[in-house]
Amino acid sequence: MQNKMVAVVVAVKAAAEDKEVNNKKAGSATSLFFLIQIRRATS
Repeated sequence: MQNKMVAVVVAVKAAAEDKEVNNKKAGSATSLFFLIQIRRATS
């Protein structure tokens, strides 16, 4: 359960950073990476 919370916080942080950078290629790569991390943490 705690891993899930950490993964969500990290993903939200990454999403905020992507917005600041405003780079679609880097953003989608980062989003994909964190989606994989969340799936690992929640499974």
